Order: sequence, then C-alpha cells, then structure tokens
Amino acid sequence: MAFAKFITFSKRMTRFLILSLLFLVSFEGFAQKPKLVIPVGHTNMATSVSINPSGNLIASSEGANMVKIWDIEIRKELYTLPGHQEAVTTMAFHPVANFLASGSNDKSIIVWDLKKAQKRTVLNGHSDAVLKVKYSKDGLSIISSSADGSIRVWDANTGTLNNEIKIGLPVHCFGLSEGEDYLVAGTRTGAIFLIDYRGGKVLHQLAPGTQAINDIHFSQDGRKIIAADNLGKLYVINSTSAELIRTISAFDLRARQLEFVDKLDHVIAIGRDSKKNIRFFDIGTGEELNKDVEIISSTHPNFSFGTILNGAVKGLKSSANRKL
Repeated sequence: MAFAKFITFSKRMTRFLILSLLFLVSFEGFAQKPKLVIPVGHTNMATSVSINPSGNLIASSEGANMVKIWDIEIRKELYTLPGHQEAVTTMAFHPVANFLASGSNDKSIIVWDLKKAQKRTVLNGHSDAVLKVKYSKDGLSIISSSADGSIRVWDANTGTLNNEIKIGLPVHCFGLSEGEDYLVAGTRTGAIFLIDYRGGKVLHQLAPGTQAINDIHFSQDGRKIIAADNLGKLYVINSTSAELIRTISAFDLRARQLEFVDKLDHVIAIGRDSKKNIRFFDIGTGEELNKDVEIISSTHPNFSFGTILNGAVKGLKSSANRKL
C-alpha cells in the first residue's frame, strides 16, 4: 500500500489510534497466535481496551469478569485483576495517578490501585449494566453511564455519589466539553441529550437517527458536537441550538469511534466498511479528506504501530482484503 502523506499525531491521538486498531482487530474475531506481536493472553476476543496517559500500559478485557494489564514496552501481561461478577464493559485510566476504573454488566464500578494490583474502591448504585466510565480532567470525579438510563458523577477518592442525571434511555456514551461545563450523551435509541454538567439539567434533546450512538464528542471550541451511530453515520450538531448541521454517511456498516485531529473541524472516524475502516472528514464541509496515512508518534520516537500491531493489522488487511 502506497502512503500519500505522513502525519504526526500527539500522544492523545496516538493512544486513540492504538485503541481503535486494537478494537477493530479484536472484533474481526481473529484467533490469536504466539507469532503475533500483539500481547497474547485472552482466549476470546478483546471487547474493551484502554491505554494510560503515559502510553506504557494497556488494560484489556475479553468480555469476562476480569481485567488484564499489559506493559507496552516489553509486550507482556503484568497481572490480572479479578473482581467483577459479570463481563467488564468499559475501562478508564486516571489522568495522573496509577488508578483504573472498570465498569461491568454486574452494575458496579471498581477503582483499581495499579501499584498494588488490588481494589481501591467499589462504586455501587446503578441498577443495570455500566456502559461507559470516564475520569474528569482533574481526576477528582468518575462519570459513569448505564443501561439503567442514568449518568452518575462519583467522588473518585471516596466513592460517594455526587450527582445523578436521569435520561430515561440506556446511555451508551457521553462526552464532556473542554471546560467540563456541558455533557452530551448518546443513547441506544439514537437520541442525544445536551446537559448542564454542573447543574445536572437536560438542556436539549434531539434524535438525528434511529440507531444506537456509539461515540460522541464536543469540538475543541465547544461549538459543535459530533456523534457516530450504528448505521455508519456521523451527525454534526450545533451545541448551542442543538440543531442538526449535517449528516455524513461515513461507513457501510457502523461508525464506532471518533476523535478530533489537528484542526477544529477535522476528525478521524473508525468504523466498519467494505473499503476503509479509518476515514478522515472535515465536518465543516462534510467532505472526506481523501488521503492514506502512515502514522508517526511525535511523543514516542521509537514507537511504531508495527511494534504492537503489525501481526494483527496484517491479519486484518489480508483477511478482509481492504485498506485500513
């Protein structure tokens, strides 16, 4: 494959792309083999992965009741964290400290102390599966969403529930504005809710589609919201009026993950498609940025996707006979 352009990404983008490619590979259903460079240790498909802010640890789960922690540099499993009663659905690393939060179908959230490889806190309160967990930027709060139709804000240190926002529909994903003043939530039915994060009040509701929302984000300037759904569409929304600006047909099957890149209106989208699983879009115009890229990390000079993902990506490309 000839690459038309080289792009240097930040540490945040590098982490996003590692996770996205791992996610794509895991859901292709490839059997892991010892010759692959990607860490081997799960007997089934990895269904949830997260990478820490330093870029040296990966947490993964195969839909079982435990989490595995891997060292990226030495490409080895460090240890397993058992504790949930049902499948782990979501994970998030603390922005600074060595903590990991994991949510599960058992309705609980466990905060793990990674230095001690043991439980630190257990957060109970959701009445259905936890679908998404995320730390606030300062690490003082954990935000969780659930199939019970609520979003909860917890004190990350004590586990105390600080706030509950009732949506009434299973909340698949959510995103915070840059200043963490607003929260946007995507649901199983395709409905999107814009919320005053501090006050917990729903400001707007809209339903641009009828399929589940898989990922949702504010733009860096807070003026736009972009959502990805299970039908392969991206929805660009005015965050002030909650009006739909445009719909982008991004993938044949589904759009899974999104991240803003170098410019305010440029996003990278990860999905399932018969031709390409990674696409770039200008959401200001709705046009695809037609370029194939080789990704170079600006923060890890010795890092390459070949190091971690070479075997898996080759398997994906040869199996599906399509471009990434």
